[in-house]
Amino acid sequence: MGFLDNDTIVVDAILTKRGRELLSEGHAINPTHYTLSDDGIDYTLWNTNSSSGSAGYDDFLTKLPMIEAVPDDAMSMRYTLFTLPQNTRFLPAVSFNPDGNAGINKWELRNDDTDGIVNVTLQPIITNYGDSRGGPELFDFTFYDMTGLVIDDHGGGTERQVTGNSQQAQESNTPYAIEVIGATHVTVSDVTVVANTTCHVLVKNQSTGALVGADITVIAPS
Repeated sequence: MGFLDNDTIVVDAILTKRGRELLSEGHAINPTHYTLSDDGIDYTLWNTNSSSGSAGYDDFLTKLPMIEAVPDDAMSMRYTLFTLPQNTRFLPAVSFNPDGNAGINKWELRNDDTDGIVNVTLQPIITNYGDSRGGPELFDFTFYDMTGLVIDDHGGGTERQVTGNSQQAQESNTPYAIEVIGATHVTVSDVTVVANTTCHVLVKNQSTGALVGADITVIAPS
């Protein structure tokens, strides 16, 4: 990760393998969608005591260095910008229904439990937001360590592997991540583990960028 010079306008793009392939074949790169975010902005630097008056309130903000492009939305683009109606008083928020069996936003699955909870369904809901498009709200789920879990139901979304695979995870105890894009919910169940394993899950509402985190812990056999 590095910083870009804020004195010049810079377009810092990272192409996917498919993008590089198209570029090497002479095709143009014509993006049709984009997302804006304010990652890296410290709003406490808004200075209403500027000697330049209101025109200088944002002097410190505009002089902040910008973070270069990072191809990992867990590290960047976490605070995407969106438009809300005027006079909106509260920002959208994401929560779960229900909110866990081991505490708020925390779930447990036990390898040796055959009569109790055998799977977990992450069912996010969004509040303080009304989508005029209608239809169900869609969410992106990132599971950062699937070592002890398997996905049973994608909730209408698309699964894609981020790092590693289940065989590597089991053989070398290496965490691997999976994303489910555009789902209403995701259901997971546990696989056998030799030690307690916790998977952190980040859920992002596609309409607003609102985030919520959850933990799913798989308890090894006693």
